[in-house]
Amino acid sequence: LSCVKCSYAEASIDIVADIKSERVVLLGGNGFVGSAICKAAISNGIESGHPNFQDSWLDQVTWVTGDVFYLNWNEVLLGATVIVSTIGGFGNGEQMKRINGEVNVISVNAAKDFG
Repeated sequence: LSCVKCSYAEASIDIVADIKSERVVLLGGNGFVGSAICKAAISNGIESGHPNFQDSWLDQVTWVTGDVFYLNWNEVLLGATVIVSTIGGFGNGEQMKRINGEVNVISVNAAKDFG
C-alpha cells in the first residue's frame, strides 16, 4: 500500500496493487529447449526449477531432480502459475512412445488434477 499526493489535490489517493509473482514448473529444463525457456523466464523475473552446463543465470533457478513417473506432484506443483513440458527424446518406437507420449500425458493429467 502506498499513498500518492497529487500536486493539484489535498487528499491522498490510496493505491492498492496485488502483484502476483510467477512460478514456472518446467519439465525437461536441462535440455536444449528447456534451458532456453528457463533462461528467458529468469531474464523476465519469473521464478522457474539444472542443466549440465554453467552460466550466470543458473543460480537463480530452483532445480528439482525427479522422475515424472514417480514425482510427488502435489509438492512439485504447489504455487505453480505455469507448467511447461519440454520433455522429449529419441530411441526405438517403445522408448519414443514412453518419453514423448506417456510422460506428457502424465504431467498434463497431474496439472489438471492439481487445478
